[in-house]
Amino acid sequence: MFERRRALVKLPGGLFAAYDSTLQRIKHQPKSHADLAIEVLMWTFFARRPLTVTETCHALATRPEDMTLVRDNLPWVEFLLDCTLGLLVVDDETETFRLVNFTLQEYFNTRTMNIFPAGNERIATVCMKYL
Repeated sequence: MFERRRALVKLPGGLFAAYDSTLQRIKHQPKSHADLAIEVLMWTFFARRPLTVTETCHALATRPEDMTLVRDNLPWVEFLLDCTLGLLVVDDETETFRLVNFTLQEYFNTRTMNIFPAGNERIATVCMKYL
């Protein structure tokens, strides 16, 4: 792990440039994969507290047109982790999703409106629907 961090710091532009590059790679995935990756990163970033894997999957599965939770819409955890290309991890102890490290939180803080332009609205809509 130390070797990876040291290598990332040596990249031109440092970690933020590496995050820019990773987000570009995410966006070049098939649209359904990229959309899901951005959405799970959004939920993890905006959450007031760490969301459990189950809570996050329920949020991602909630669609405006559905009257109840459609279990067929629940994403697989491994698929979510694959789609985010290493930016998201599962904390095995707490069974919550979290960003790979605090610098990613800082990165999202500086680019919120570009990466998650309607994040708060999307979360509010899903929460109201889920209730």
